[in-house]
Amino acid sequence: MVSDYYSFKVNIVDKIFYTEEGNQFPKTAIITLFDKNNKIITSKDYGYLDTIDVYNHIDKNEQLNFDYCYIKNFSITTYRRLRLIDKKEYVSIKGISAKHAFFDSNFNIDFSFIKITEGGMNFSNTHFAEGDLNFANTHFGKEKTDFSYSVFRNDKADFSNTIFGNNGVNFKNAIFHKGTKDFQYAVFGNGDVIFTNTEFADGDVSFINANFNEGNVSFKIARFGEGNVIFHFAKFGTGQISFERTEFGNGKIDFRTVEFNKGKVNFNRANFGEGELNFEASSSSQGKITFKRTNFGKGSINFEIVECENTDVIFEKANFGHNDVSFYNSKFKILSLKSCHLDSYLDLRVNKCDNLNLADTIARDIIDLKPYDFKIYINTL
Repeated sequence: MVSDYYSFKVNIVDKIFYTEEGNQFPKTAIITLFDKNNKIITSKDYGYLDTIDVYNHIDKNEQLNFDYCYIKNFSITTYRRLRLIDKKEYVSIKGISAKHAFFDSNFNIDFSFIKITEGGMNFSNTHFAEGDLNFANTHFGKEKTDFSYSVFRNDKADFSNTIFGNNGVNFKNAIFHKGTKDFQYAVFGNGDVIFTNTEFADGDVSFINANFNEGNVSFKIARFGEGNVIFHFAKFGTGQISFERTEFGNGKIDFRTVEFNKGKVNFNRANFGEGELNFEASSSSQGKITFKRTNFGKGSINFEIVECENTDVIFEKANFGHNDVSFYNSKFKILSLKSCHLDSYLDLRVNKCDNLNLADTIARDIIDLKPYDFKIYINTL
């Protein structure tokens, strides 16, 4: 369904709706999308599922099937109130499938404190139209979690303190609209985590203290808008980590104290906008971190106190713009700034580096190599 529209209208009619899998619902929800001039963009039919019926299925410990359905005001918090359950007590559900569904709410679309006991959660191609979205503290189950091609038109999307299973998390081609996206303290399991080609739009995005564990992680071609992107204290495992061709937009980009572990990290051809870029005290136990043909935009660049003693950190044909760059008191196996463009002050007072490479680099300002408060260990310059 179209993601860019101004308003929508829902009409519930007494007409049986049949899904592609053969399920049927006694009523049909006709959803019409309008542009800002109140002209119709498109219209689509869904099965209508009343929330009271959904709550009854939860009572019976049945798997929830929202495929091709329209659901209004779904709230697991409301369910708890109706069943006199404590607001932070987990509600157990076998599994949830909501492919090609449409959710909207006058308040919150609320899936918080749910524990999937058998299957997983599938929200691929699903539309979250109105109301803040809350998946906080949810256990997504052992199976794959799928939000691919979904649309989030919520002012706030909360995935904080969530626990995902070991079979992967997929947000590929998902579209978020303006607002905050919160993945603080999320645990992503040992499967692959895919945010490839995800549109994050304007608003702060937080992965503070997120744990990506052992799978591959991809933000390839993802696009962030105006706002801060924060990975502070995040932990990665042994998988490949890709920010290739990622558009970071304007705002603070924070990778402070991130543990990249043993994974190969790729920032090749990434574009950073206007705002501070901070990798201070980040670490990698071994492997390689590459910034090939990366464009660093406008803002200070901080790689101070970085712990990469057994890691190659490669900048090749990177454009640092008119930004001060600092590698003060950091440790590297190899630090290479080959064929780069440096128009401002470069602090290369590293603590330790087996090989420091500046071949073919153009520097138009001061390069500082000699610290006064600690000894340096550089084998080859």
